[in-house]
Amino acid sequence: YPIHADPLSGVWYPFVWIIGYFLGYNIYTIGLELWIHVFIAAIGFYKLSCTLKLTKQTAFLAAVCYMLCGVFIGNAQQLAHIISACWIPFIINYYLKLGQEKTVVNSVKTAFFLFLLITGGYPAFTIILFYLLLIFFFYYGIKYAIGKDKKQVLKFLVRNSLFFILTILLSSGMLFSIYEVMPYISRTSNFSLAEALFCPFSPQSSISFLLPFAAIKNMDFFSTDLSMSNAYFGVLMFLFFVLGVFIKKPFQYKILLGFALFSLLAAVGEYLPLREFLFDHVPMMNLFRFPSIFRLFVII
Repeated sequence: YPIHADPLSGVWYPFVWIIGYFLGYNIYTIGLELWIHVFIAAIGFYKLSCTLKLTKQTAFLAAVCYMLCGVFIGNAQQLAHIISACWIPFIINYYLKLGQEKTVVNSVKTAFFLFLLITGGYPAFTIILFYLLLIFFFYYGIKYAIGKDKKQVLKFLVRNSLFFILTILLSSGMLFSIYEVMPYISRTSNFSLAEALFCPFSPQSSISFLLPFAAIKNMDFFSTDLSMSNAYFGVLMFLFFVLGVFIKKPFQYKILLGFALFSLLAAVGEYLPLREFLFDHVPMMNLFRFPSIFRLFVII
């Protein structure tokens, strides 16, 4: 079948063009692509941390913990997951800047990194991220509206419109390919709840927050796949997170914290009713498997 008929082929992803043209794909270049994305992910998380006004030392520590977290370790064989985890911090970072700064350059940057996520990543991450960005859209929109500054509200809407249009234009090849093969993709029609609940981040897997290697043995006990049981992001960082829950925070932090808790409840799949509710009632949430994918947003 045409290679573009597979949304996960990477045929529209610039890294595939560069590596395929100059080097060709083999076990070494696949490994190179993996570690390039892991390293870039740390840069993105550092930038996001600085935007959230962490000190440079704390941002550096957070970036290192992110690039070595359970998703990068547990899903190293699933390059689309690694690519998704690489670009999501950049997208969140520049969308926050889009809401805070009155310049269109952040609209361009957000669109570019979202294009990389759409063309190279696993679609489920894009779908979940869409709802996080939607929350921030309403937060900044309401914030400007409360200030009764119609000019700022209009400029904010213009920046978002530019971001949306550029994303569509950059991703048009990928989107047209999906449109062409839509009748042949079973995921869009006969996708069952049982498939959507496959491989959760089971409650037993929560031990990985403190002891990551404990969650990769006796997988019958953890009732999930080996690649979906690890949400480790550092013991010290976990302790700091627990302490940080009780201190005063900017509202952006509260949004991220709320979305993290929501994602944790969704990640457990069949153990709670939230994932089933999302599957039945929330647009696009009935198009992907692996509830454990939500754990990336818990880690972030």
